[in-house]
Amino acid sequence: MDPFENLPAEVRVKILGSISSYATTARLIRASPIMLAQYTTTESSNLREYLSQLMGTEVKDHELLQDALAIIELSDNYHQDDICDILREWKSKTLPLPFGRGDNGMITKIRLLFERMSEFIDDYLSKATAQNTAEAYLQGPHRTYIDTVDPQRITLLDLNPQERLRFFRGFIKFEVLCKLHSPRVCKAMATIRMEVPKLSSWEKEASMCVYEYMRASYSAMFAQCVGVQKFEDYKKFCDLQRQSNRETAFFVETMCYDPRYPFLCYKIPQYAHDFPKSLPWRGFDVLSDLMTKAKTEHKPLWIAKMCSRYDRMGYGSFQYVIETQQDRAPPDQRSRNLSPSEAETQRIKRGQRTIHRQRAQAFFDDARLCPGQEAHFPTEEEIKTEVARLEIERRMKAKKQWEEYFAKQRSSPPWYKDPETLIDPKSYIKNRDRERREDTEMYEGPLAPPPFFALPEARHHG
Repeated sequence: MDPFENLPAEVRVKILGSISSYATTARLIRASPIMLAQYTTTESSNLREYLSQLMGTEVKDHELLQDALAIIELSDNYHQDDICDILREWKSKTLPLPFGRGDNGMITKIRLLFERMSEFIDDYLSKATAQNTAEAYLQGPHRTYIDTVDPQRITLLDLNPQERLRFFRGFIKFEVLCKLHSPRVCKAMATIRMEVPKLSSWEKEASMCVYEYMRASYSAMFAQCVGVQKFEDYKKFCDLQRQSNRETAFFVETMCYDPRYPFLCYKIPQYAHDFPKSLPWRGFDVLSDLMTKAKTEHKPLWIAKMCSRYDRMGYGSFQYVIETQQDRAPPDQRSRNLSPSEAETQRIKRGQRTIHRQRAQAFFDDARLCPGQEAHFPTEEEIKTEVARLEIERRMKAKKQWEEYFAKQRSSPPWYKDPETLIDPKSYIKNRDRERREDTEMYEGPLAPPPFFALPEARHHG
């Protein structure tokens, strides 16, 4: 017997509206036929209840919903006059709401946008609160957790209302800013002489958190393609990188994931090295599309070519707008050579920013959901201590290896050269040129991905 069958429809709507994680909703409507019927037949009421509970206020004037509408409208419209009208209405927060006027198509798109975004947020949460941050990010981005229930994994359901709203605000704001910096929207903004609104300090930091999640996601997809997604491989390579190339050594591998990893340990095409840095500014459309296509393709050259097609879209200055205001050193420090101690301090500061962003510090009220509580967001001194511990660990390991070598228990001395790549560079060049020739016709021209919330109907219904 379906336990929800005897509940009034109004109560079932309240239940559906109270579930912030799409994975949980999908499991519910799979298990309960009556809840599936309620989900499909009262979509407008369900959505309005969901948004009211998420925002904690009347939905009609909320900036979050206006941003969501702008994402949808800018994804659907390509005529310059239409885009100009959308921008004016978005700036004045007067984009028309679909409720009460029978716009079922828009209601469905809003629902799908929030459901799809909740999947990305749940994935980010699971990585940000993992015991081993680097190991979690190495697994790559996951579209959904519908078929796996892990009681230890943190999801949107574990957050308080303020934190939940912050995550949606941050992710949706990031996406609307990506849309505003697309070439066709930039052209329309120039036509009406409109500038991108100034971001608050929290919005800038939240955007950089989303950026770090996406940057690590793209990097991990390359790591999986070349078969180096195990933490043991990552830790070993970090040790080698630290002992052979101190100036470009990785971040603290026990605290965060360094997106440069697969490009340094495997001979991936040079032109692909910057894709994890540039593609996040294209928004979730590209990440979602590549995740779908990468399910059946596992060659690094293939994923590099796909990324190059997305990258040719040439989005404007969003990266510059955010990064120049937060991450670059002051001009007086950039104009002179830093001493070793100053350079080390700068590395520690960059490492701390990356750790905090990969662990989503800007969105949480506190560290109650994180392993180690406050230690999950280390201070500069705590990072220095961990760096020193890793250095001692490396020296002790090298000492033992030398002892084994002199005792003739190993055939070669400890390795102090630069880590070798996994394939021969000449072989890589030949393979690259051959595959480029073979796929010239198939892969010519830039690729425009579909909206990330435009998913097959079968999937929307669990």
